[in-house]
Amino acid sequence: MRITEGMKLASVTEATARAAERWVGSARRATTGLRVERPSEDPVTFGIVARESQDIERLDRRARTLERAGGDLDAAEGALADASDLMVRARELALQMADGSMSASERAGAAEEVAGLRLGMLGLANARGARGYLFGGSATATPPFDSGGAFVGNDKALGVEVADDVVVRANPSGRLAFTALGGGHDVLQYLADLAAALAADDQAGVASAVGALEEGHDQLVSARAEVGQRAARLRSAGAVSTGVARQVERARAALAEIDPATAYSDLVATEQAYQRSLEVTRRILAQSAELFK
Repeated sequence: MRITEGMKLASVTEATARAAERWVGSARRATTGLRVERPSEDPVTFGIVARESQDIERLDRRARTLERAGGDLDAAEGALADASDLMVRARELALQMADGSMSASERAGAAEEVAGLRLGMLGLANARGARGYLFGGSATATPPFDSGGAFVGNDKALGVEVADDVVVRANPSGRLAFTALGGGHDVLQYLADLAAALAADDQAGVASAVGALEEGHDQLVSARAEVGQRAARLRSAGAVSTGVARQVERARAALAEIDPATAYSDLVATEQAYQRSLEVTRRILAQSAELFK
């Protein structure tokens, strides 16, 4: 078959178009640093990169959620630490005022201090965090303890995912920390009872309150330890999620990104190939023009 000038020109034009496409692709990779940007370039690699990007987003989102939940548990631990300190002070006052040498006016003054301690305890029991009231279970929008000290929240868990399909509780239990529900100790009531005994100059009542205050203190310390352990687990899980996300990120980069030196070298090579193709096209066009003179 005779190859005509038109066939030569069509062939070289097609080659030039392909060279231009390769050059544009090299320029884009050199600019973006990405080896693969669209499915048509490499469907398999593009699919892997897309899945890895989704995994990174999911892991980072989990780490942020764990950080917020851990922050609330840290706040709850701090509140429980302050609450246990209040019980220590209340016990000190009870021991002091149980002494028979104390006067009614001195006990009345101590009653006012204990009433203040109770108000402080109520404030701690109604402490708030990033997700709302800390000790109300799932009822995070309203105070879990009313002004009389009654628990009006619930003990439902607010869960967070620490690993795929693994959800753990991420909120403290106000019921276990502050109330007598489930066989515990009502720390707010203990403080109210002590204040009442002091105000009534009831030496025996003040003395009998010491044991209850110790039990309430131990309950708060135990609750604080449990919350602290839970917060530590969340921090550990968050660190794992962040670490895995960074590992996946590095794997994605190795697959999707192109080395700058390689990208520049490819850009130079494809540009030179394109220029050579243009030169061939110009020569063929010049030859064709001579034939038709």
